[in-house]
Amino acid sequence: MRKWMFSLLLLGNVVFFSVMYWGDALTEDVYNPSVQAELNADKMKLLPPGSNDMPMPAVQAASSVAASSVIASSSVLAGSAVLPETVQLDAKPTKPRAERVKLSCMKWGEFSGVSLQRVQRKLHDMNLGKHLKLRAVEHASVYWVYMGPLKTQSRIARKIAQLNALGVEDHFVVRDAGIWHNTISLGVFKTKLAAKRYLAKLRKQGVRTASLGKRESKLKFTIFELDRIDDSMSSHITSLAKKFPKVELKVVPCE
Repeated sequence: MRKWMFSLLLLGNVVFFSVMYWGDALTEDVYNPSVQAELNADKMKLLPPGSNDMPMPAVQAASSVAASSVIASSSVLAGSAVLPETVQLDAKPTKPRAERVKLSCMKWGEFSGVSLQRVQRKLHDMNLGKHLKLRAVEHASVYWVYMGPLKTQSRIARKIAQLNALGVEDHFVVRDAGIWHNTISLGVFKTKLAAKRYLAKLRKQGVRTASLGKRESKLKFTIFELDRIDDSMSSHITSLAKKFPKVELKVVPCE
C-alpha cells in the first residue's frame, strides 16, 4: 500500500515540474486559427479553385536573384557577359549576294560589200556603244565568187532580181573602173576552199552562171569586235550571225 502511494506521489511531482518547465509549449494549440492568422496575414493570397500556380517563396526568389547576380558578376569579370536564355538579339539582315553577270567577247568577220552594209545597220540598231569596235584588215589577194562583168544596167538589174528570188541577198555591184567594172560580187574569201564551198551552196540554190576566181587587187575587210556583252546580247548576235553563214563568228577570251 505504501509503495503504491509513494509511486503516485512521485508521478504527481513529475507532472508538476513538467508543467512548470514546458508550460507554454505544452499548452499552446497549434491548430488555433487566431495564432496562424497573425503570421503574415497581410501577405496571404487566396487562389481560385483548380489553380496550379503557386507563388514562389520569398526566400527562394531572393536566393535566385542572388545567384543570378553572382553569375553576372563573374561573367563580367571573365570578359563575357552571360545573357538570359529568354533574351534574343536581333541579327542584322544579310543582303543577298548579287549574281555575277556572265560576259562574253566575240569577233565577227570578215565583212565587205553589201554584207558589211547590212550588218552595220543591224548592229547600229542594237546600240552597243563602247561594247562594239571595228577593225579593218587588208588582203593583197583573195578568192571570190562572182557574176559578170555585165555590159548593160538592164542585165545587171535582171541578174539581181533572179538572185533575190532565189534567196541570195548578199551581193553587190563593183563600180570601180577596171576589168571588173559592173561585176556582181557574191562573196569574197581568204581561201580557195571556202570559196568552193560557197559556190557549191549557190549551185544548190539554183545559181547557174556564177564563177570562182582569184582577185589580186588589194581589198579591205571589216571585223567587228564585241567586248564584254551579256548573255542576252550574245544570244542576239548569235541569232543574227545565222543570216550571214559565210562569215565566221567566234567567242574569244576577253582582254
